[in-house]
Amino acid sequence: MGAWTERLAGWMRAGTLAVACLVVPAGAQPLGGLRDDLITKITALSSAEVEEVRQFAEPRLLALAGEDGAARERARAELVSSLRRPGVSVAFRQAYRSVMLDRLTPLASDARDEVAINALLVLGELADDAAARVVMERTSDERQTVRYAAIAALTTSFRAVRDQAPALTPATAGRIVDHLGERLRSERDAWTADAVARSLIAAGSIGRSEFAPPAQNAWVALAEGVGDRLYAAQPGPERRIVLLTAMRAGEAMRDAIATPAGIGDRATRAAAVLGGETIGFVARLLERGELAPGERRFETDLVNVGENLVFFSRRSLLSTPPQQTRLADMLNAGQDSDYRNAARRLVAELTQPPVSMPQDRATRWFN
Repeated sequence: MGAWTERLAGWMRAGTLAVACLVVPAGAQPLGGLRDDLITKITALSSAEVEEVRQFAEPRLLALAGEDGAARERARAELVSSLRRPGVSVAFRQAYRSVMLDRLTPLASDARDEVAINALLVLGELADDAAARVVMERTSDERQTVRYAAIAALTTSFRAVRDQAPALTPATAGRIVDHLGERLRSERDAWTADAVARSLIAAGSIGRSEFAPPAQNAWVALAEGVGDRLYAAQPGPERRIVLLTAMRAGEAMRDAIATPAGIGDRATRAAAVLGGETIGFVARLLERGELAPGERRFETDLVNVGENLVFFSRRSLLSTPPQQTRLADMLNAGQDSDYRNAARRLVAELTQPPVSMPQDRATRWFN
């Protein structure tokens, strides 16, 4: 994102609920830890080794459930430090989960927000099927901070699959993606919905061949969910957050399409549709008189992202390079009538192959 957009994002984040406890600093040095040869062992851990893991985890799990906030934070940092070391194996993840899951599961729904959040974040670092099922249950918690933590935990699991030896299976990853697609549409808090979008981006970014179907589904769910949130967005501060989410999603999809591997034709078509919807969204703002001159810098950035999405998607799908459009320039120059006409034409073109944008998604911006 541009510097101006980042400043706006920072300003909006400052107005949300504090969730500083959601991050363990990358450079934090835990006071205790397990042996590297145990963490990187690729065969099943012996009963003695599992007991060693248990002896390490037990006092920290007790602290995680306690009332001392500083002790909870230290316990979480030490529990996850073993899962962040280079070469952590699937066998270790499974052994670690076997000694912790029964204790972490009730903590993930604890009435104390801080306890639930810490438990969820440890579960996310475990990044295996059983832990992910517990985390998914909390994404619909009544508490916004707990929902946010659950989404952050799933994002951590996807990144572990992308960067380390995955204990999460493709089938479970697919179920998580489907679940997140539903959450993106139904989440009532705009910042938590933005976290869902970031989680889908993390899922889409998994480059392992066996995870190709859930990764492509993640991009499709992201594009469709963000388009629906744009359509439902009402004037006010929360709409600004939805626009930020749309820019984040559009930039991530544009960059992924531009890589040699791409994201697959179905996801590429969905990206083009999202580009058309961001362009149509701004056309609707102009039609309703909700975008005054001098107040459109953010919207111009959004249109630029949408145009790039359409261009890169078409370039990937077509045998001949498409023409680059200049809608953002029209909007920036105050040529509102020209912009609306050009936007309508472009979105109508997207309903034709190879994009085949659904008619209802195309026309809803111009009625």
